[in-house]
Amino acid sequence: MKKSDPHKRVLFQLEALGSKMDQRHGIDFFVYFPVEKEVRLVATAPRKKGFEIELHSLPDKKQWSCCTAKEMIPTSEEIHTLRFWFETLTEELGGTSDSWGTSVID
Repeated sequence: MKKSDPHKRVLFQLEALGSKMDQRHGIDFFVYFPVEKEVRLVATAPRKKGFEIELHSLPDKKQWSCCTAKEMIPTSEEIHTLRFWFETLTEELGGTSDSWGTSVID
């Protein structure tokens, strides 16, 4: 495992915690925008790819969040591809893409 690949590190940690890596996990990706219009616009693309979408106003941070979730078998390649896709999508509209997360699947 290359230390420079944060996705592989997280997947390795999941496996070390007992997660069944050959099973589907709910994977969440997070993006943020300063105004509601852009977060609603960007939410349409992941929805078309089968993601569930939750939009939230974050008044204390003066921004909107979009949490996207999809069930998939987590692999470093798939996570990397989706992270790049989310980063490209959000940067085009002036937003920021945060990380991803999941839970241990016993």
